[in-house]
Amino acid sequence: MPPRSSTLPPPPGAPRRSAHLAKPSEAIKASHEYETREANARAMGEEWTANALIANLASYDGPLADLEFAADALAFMANSPIILPKTLEEAMERPDLWQEPIERELKKMREYNVWDVVPLPKDAELMDYRWVFTEKFDSDGKVTGHKARLVGKGYSQRFGVNFLWMSASVVRLESVRTALALAAILDLEIWQIDFKSAFLNVPVDSDIYMRQPKGFEEMGKEDWVCRLNKAIYGTKQGGNNWWLKLDRTYQRIGYTRLFADYCNDTLSLSSSPEETLRAKGELSAAYRMKDMGGPNGEPQFILGIKVERDRNRKTIRISQRGFLLRILERAGMADCSAEATPLPAGGAYRRLFEPVDDSEREMSKNEPFREILGAVNYLAVATRLDISYAVQVLGSFSNAPGLRHWKALKHLLRYLKGTADYGITYDGSRSDGLRPLGYFDANYAVEQNRRSSTGWVFLLAGAPIAWSSKKQQSVAISTTEAEYMAAAAAAQTAIWLRMLLRELDVPIAGPGLLLGDNTSANILTREYVNHSRAKHIDVRYHFVRERVEAGELEVEHVASADNLADLLTKGIPRDHHRELVDRLRISISLHRRAWHLLHGLSWLVNADSTAILMRSAAALAPPSSKCKPRNPYTTDFLVNIRQHLNLSLPLDAAVWACATSLFYGVARMGELTTSNLSSFLPSTHVTRAHVSSKVDRNNAVITVIFIPTMKAAPQGKDIFWAKQDGESNSESALLNHLEVNNPAPDEHLFAHTLRGTRRPLTRSNFIKRINEAARAGGQDALQCHGFRIGGTLEYLLRNVPFDVVKSKGHWASDAFTLYLRRHAEIMAPWMQANPELHRAFISCNRCVKASPPIHLGYRGLLTGPLSHSTRIR
Repeated sequence: MPPRSSTLPPPPGAPRRSAHLAKPSEAIKASHEYETREANARAMGEEWTANALIANLASYDGPLADLEFAADALAFMANSPIILPKTLEEAMERPDLWQEPIERELKKMREYNVWDVVPLPKDAELMDYRWVFTEKFDSDGKVTGHKARLVGKGYSQRFGVNFLWMSASVVRLESVRTALALAAILDLEIWQIDFKSAFLNVPVDSDIYMRQPKGFEEMGKEDWVCRLNKAIYGTKQGGNNWWLKLDRTYQRIGYTRLFADYCNDTLSLSSSPEETLRAKGELSAAYRMKDMGGPNGEPQFILGIKVERDRNRKTIRISQRGFLLRILERAGMADCSAEATPLPAGGAYRRLFEPVDDSEREMSKNEPFREILGAVNYLAVATRLDISYAVQVLGSFSNAPGLRHWKALKHLLRYLKGTADYGITYDGSRSDGLRPLGYFDANYAVEQNRRSSTGWVFLLAGAPIAWSSKKQQSVAISTTEAEYMAAAAAAQTAIWLRMLLRELDVPIAGPGLLLGDNTSANILTREYVNHSRAKHIDVRYHFVRERVEAGELEVEHVASADNLADLLTKGIPRDHHRELVDRLRISISLHRRAWHLLHGLSWLVNADSTAILMRSAAALAPPSSKCKPRNPYTTDFLVNIRQHLNLSLPLDAAVWACATSLFYGVARMGELTTSNLSSFLPSTHVTRAHVSSKVDRNNAVITVIFIPTMKAAPQGKDIFWAKQDGESNSESALLNHLEVNNPAPDEHLFAHTLRGTRRPLTRSNFIKRINEAARAGGQDALQCHGFRIGGTLEYLLRNVPFDVVKSKGHWASDAFTLYLRRHAEIMAPWMQANPELHRAFISCNRCVKASPPIHLGYRGLLTGPLSHSTRIR
């Protein structure tokens, strides 16, 4: 091809980029034509829909099923804090960002001989083109580069004129997650490659004429056009042609095609490193490609999802923290407080379904509701099934949202802020085998139109691989019918998963298992029941019964409290929400794995067995042991609280200093606070005069606070702490308080000024302010000895002996060990009946591994006599 000019000077008077959010192009809208064609072809029974694996994938029917909603979502997700250009003219306003990517793209066109410049034949149809500009991101959401792509406006092509076939396999996230779960179980190699300019590897099968790129026309032939030799991106047949060629290549080298990416990336599994090298070698001989693996050779970033693998523990974790934080930044909520549940509760939740008048719509019309919800939806379908129901609910109002819906979306964003580190962890060490386990549920007639909600989830390697939350297509007239419809929806995915595993030669023991909590619906899946509640049910929902009769599925009962699909059908209370999130391995709360953290062990016990065991244990536990489990305060929790305090304010400075002293001094709250404003006495309460610092012979500074009266020592005793690393440092907290409040020697140590008067720090004011900060950070409220127990656990986790911790915390007895050992006495009878559970528990009693030392400030651990006693002034 003749050389073309390599630069395009910015034209005079080029329009400036407006500040409004990007709107979807016609090309984006036209991209849905394939989905429509596939649906129509399936209805007509065309062969390719039955043979092509992608055509049989379970569909996600959430808000993005709506054409306009999807377009807005994609436009939002393509944006970044730097607004991306839409045209070449806009791009050339920033040549420092886009000049090199544009030239690189045109160079590829020449290298691959993508077109020849010819006169436009008479009566030939001419396709236009457009430039697409994007940014590249790493697994943490940071911009790593810029990319320009020349694409054809394929929506102007006509069937039979300039294209014949357009079906192409595209990846489903269910396939990606299933592959990762299998890799964890079978210890397979995972590798990802990027085929350079994938579509440019295959010739076109029709005559396609396209305009020459403006500013890069061939000199002397400016009025001629490009006759395409290769199917550039955007052409209707490009994806199909590339898919067929790549599929043949994979079959030739002995691989079974599981899935293909949207265009040019592929994710593959191999049984050994040697097999991986062989496959990469054969593929690189056929195509130009780039290995997308990280330092260890395995992918770290797939379709915007971060992948972390621990080969020793046989775990694979997927998460989207970087993408989530970008959404919060775009919504202006990067520094928002956290919420404990995805949707508001009570009246605010019920009002979501009430009619919205024009005045309320007017109040929210300028809010980016659809764009933000579309981006959040990708979280829901990729790694965050805990927000799927919330996205489904809010998506139903996307065409005409009111102010209440915008507030509910902000509530969801605050929940995401507090759970940004949530992800899915596949554990290959579990004994569940290779049979996916499915749960289904329905919430009957809850919305204004009386349509029920369906939810289902499938687990492999102990974690979700497929899920859905959607409104049912028709109104069910009974709970049984709603649950039966949910069972039918889950059955379709169960059969697809079995197809997928069978094609991969994965051995599956027995039929697929579905668990539901409605007895009547479960009976309907096994028996023909002709009565008023069942005779009218549409025949399409009897698919599940047909599969049960064929021996491909089993439907069994599960208690409502244990139905994991409950998370996908309704807004549930905070504690139950957290329990289901734990059991789905999206996140495991600290209180459920405190023993394992203590001993440096992974969480191996089956979540369902543990839940049954805990309920049985609770029935026998004494009343004092029946309080709900609460997360202990940790150093991370302390730092979170600090972020919601203003340490320049007198009260907050006093509260923060008191909190860190309680934690690292392992003290009781009543020892450092007063019961009320008038109860302070210098002879019984701690004052500034009771604080001193000491230095040992190793120059370790120890802060000593003398408590005149203690529950365990009526004559008074010292508490100690040393300088700590990080934001929870108790020394800097105390010094800040002394600078802000400057208590007199005979004043309460944490005295402060409030509304113009000096006052001691009371227990009630301390708890109130701590709980306000905790709620703002999405944490539990302070209960009982939260700081004291948290400090005790912190020292134990740092390998400090029990006896030393007992002495440091002034525990009068071994009562503190109940927080770690009491459950053994309660669980023992069930463990004896369950050898697997018993072995797991016994393994938790091995010796604790060595860990980095912690500065205790305890006399028994100091290496020499204390000296240089000084008073803090």
